[in-house]
Amino acid sequence: MAYEKKFCQPVRMESQFVATKLHPVMVQDGSDNNVEVTDGTLVTLGDFVTDPIYEARYEAVSGTAPVDLQTRVAVPTTTAAVGDVCVIDLANVAEKSGQGVTIRDGNMIIGLVAQAGVPVRARKLVKDDVYVTGSDNFTSAPTVGQYAVPAANGEYAPSATAVTTGFCAKVVATYTISQGVDGNVTDGYGVTAYRLLVTNNEVLPNAGGGGGG
Repeated sequence: MAYEKKFCQPVRMESQFVATKLHPVMVQDGSDNNVEVTDGTLVTLGDFVTDPIYEARYEAVSGTAPVDLQTRVAVPTTTAAVGDVCVIDLANVAEKSGQGVTIRDGNMIIGLVAQAGVPVRARKLVKDDVYVTGSDNFTSAPTVGQYAVPAANGEYAPSATAVTTGFCAKVVATYTISQGVDGNVTDGYGVTAYRLLVTNNEVLPNAGGGGGG
């Protein structure tokens, strides 16, 4: 995947203090297929995942595979009309591979990608949460004072007005950051960041993600 200016940086979020707002998840495409995921992706939660280690063996013997009761399915948002939304906040660091050697660069915190099938961290978004995300997490550039609502592929779409049904956040500030940025980024050493204030995350009927495993 090409380098993208995507990230999630918590400022003050309930998930930093309340354990039940922080979820280990496996990101899937809605059809039980594990997929890679970028930092800052918006997702909805589904069932617990099928244990990937024992799945084939148990299904062959009994037709039923055990579930991993520590890890939920998460599916990237596909529409603005969705509530009970979480944001992916990757805890890993970037990898670079060559000649059979994999190097983890702990200084780069922008554009992180988690491999398909790897459990990652999702933060439940709660009204009054404040966090920062990157320009490529948006379908198009918002302006301060506008609002952000879910879009396809787990991205945000700018909205001129607040949305009271489903998830919505207000863009309260924008600035440029350079710490942890790949030096090869095409628009220089800075990345545009948007500071978001969650204004709503209403739970809608059937708003959860897909089934497990």
